[in-house]
Amino acid sequence: MEQSEKKIRQWIKKILFFSLVLSFEKIYKTLRNLRRIDKK
Repeated sequence: MEQSEKKIRQWIKKILFFSLVLSFEKIYKTLRNLRRIDKK
C-alpha cells in the first residue's frame, strides 16, 4: 500500500514537471512570435 502511494506521488511530480515545461515552451514561443511582429 505504501509503496504504490510513493509511486503515484512520483508520477504526479513527473506529470506536473512535464506540464510546466510544456507551458514554459509555449510562453517562450509566443514571446518570440510577438517580438518578430514588433520588428516588422
